[in-house]
Amino acid sequence: GRKLDEIRSHTAALKTRSSSESQAWREEFCSKEDHLLSQIAQLELAQSAEEKELHTLKCQLEQLKENFKDHVEMTDRDKLAWDRAIEEQFEAQTQLDSEIAKFEEQITAAKANLVNSQEDGNVAEAILAVEHDLLAYMESYNEERRGIQEQRAKIMSRVNTFPNLAPTLRESAH
Repeated sequence: GRKLDEIRSHTAALKTRSSSESQAWREEFCSKEDHLLSQIAQLELAQSAEEKELHTLKCQLEQLKENFKDHVEMTDRDKLAWDRAIEEQFEAQTQLDSEIAKFEEQITAAKANLVNSQEDGNVAEAILAVEHDLLAYMESYNEERRGIQEQRAKIMSRVNTFPNLAPTLRESAH
């Protein structure tokens, strides 16, 4: 009888500890997931702002082209350079969109891995993997953003080569 009571007591203690650890893992998982979802939302907002800024710049550029299409200094070669700059901006945005889509796929896969890992008891490793993927994406996103900003700077420097156009663009950019 006493041995059986000890076994029951030990079993109950193990169940309690296991339940407690499982609950702690679930809470940590939910906390990390909320944090990651918050970071994803912030990145999506930043991307949206960048897209709006890029669209605004393209519209301003098109308006400048229209306003000064008969300007004597604007040669066909200059028009080609502007068109090339716009195309480079579009390609940079397309590449950024592609990377965002890849990251969203990685997040979906990571979430699936988290669910599977939770069942296996490897929640911490799965969370670290998702955090690593998020950091890698943020690094990539920031590099793309710098590239777009460099393209914008190149366009602005090209615009500054036309003295009559530069004040107009500066006014419309602010």
